[in-house]
Amino acid sequence: MKKLNGKHVFQMAKIIKEANLKDELGDIIRKYQKSDKEGQEIDIEGAGVDAIMTVVACCGDDRVEQRIYDLLDDVFGKKFAEMELDEIAESFKELAQKNNLLSFFKSAGLLKQ
Repeated sequence: MKKLNGKHVFQMAKIIKEANLKDELGDIIRKYQKSDKEGQEIDIEGAGVDAIMTVVACCGDDRVEQRIYDLLDDVFGKKFAEMELDEIAESFKELAQKNNLLSFFKSAGLLKQ
């Protein structure tokens, strides 16, 4: 599995734009943000599940679906479409652990600083 990089930000931005997901994903991230004395944290697992379900629900378009496959094939290093569900779940958990997804979504323009 790769760490997310600049190429992935632009791939995700295209998916978000084409699937009209900016507002919905931003709302999900804000919903799972927690503020405390040390700053802001996000419930990555809760936000991730909610975001995945939203993306799946909004991506009935074949072009969007192909963009998602291209992105996830690159990140996971294998054919996402051929992965079993339990492997997909584990891969997304690993992705969340290896990357600061809050920073990624800020970079993709979903959250205002």
